[in-house]
Amino acid sequence: MKKENYEKLGTLEKMIYDYLLKAWYENSYTINLEEFCYQRDGYVTATLMFDGCEIRCSINRGGYIAWHTCELIEKLMRELPHVKVKLIAQANRLIKENEAAYKQQRICELEKELAELKSA
Repeated sequence: MKKENYEKLGTLEKMIYDYLLKAWYENSYTINLEEFCYQRDGYVTATLMFDGCEIRCSINRGGYIAWHTCELIEKLMRELPHVKVKLIAQANRLIKENEAAYKQQRICELEKELAELKSA
């Protein structure tokens, strides 16, 4: 964040930003994906956990992040250095690592649903 923008923040906003920035640099947060694949619209829903504080977003494979949080947190998250690049890379890595298991799980779910439909 530019110094002049930081100076315009209120006391609480500075505290939140400093906390997020420190966690961001130290990688002391976790990212959890709702599903391990991009949906038809190109998004995957993710939850970022900062010491119990949950921030939800949708990550687009094309390089866009839609934040599902209050305006203040969204504004501060957008100011973190390289936030889009880093989150998209982490989402892609998680999808790649878990893709085979996720697909197998979905196949089992769909086969079960098909069996239920056939028996009805």
